[in-house]
Amino acid sequence: MTVLLDFYLSEKILQKEYVAKKQRLLTEKVDLKEKLEDFGRKGLSRFERVRDFITTCNSASYVALKGNFSSQREFLLKTGSNFILKNRTLCVSWRSPFSFVEETPTKVEWRGSCDKIRIYFKSSMMI
Repeated sequence: MTVLLDFYLSEKILQKEYVAKKQRLLTEKVDLKEKLEDFGRKGLSRFERVRDFITTCNSASYVALKGNFSSQREFLLKTGSNFILKNRTLCVSWRSPFSFVEETPTKVEWRGSCDKIRIYFKSSMMI
């Protein structure tokens, strides 16, 4: 903008050209600010779901072993559905993306599951 003003002051461009160019630059500046703010809002919401998933997975062992019944109930309601008590064993249908964690054996390379989880979050965020 200062270069534009310098050109105008040194009379290298006319006042009409100066005003038109200044208006275009100000409009572009406002558009860029709006896009940056939108990206900030969407970026946070995008990673919020992934962060919540990881936090929930990390808290699973604590809730199962040391948590009280109400925290265990909240955990199950958040991660699963279709609870069935069969032969004194609780059967749960895990919700996505928690079903990916349940499908993965404990001693296996996590790369395949991480790809499934990443694809799930990527496809569910496309709007």
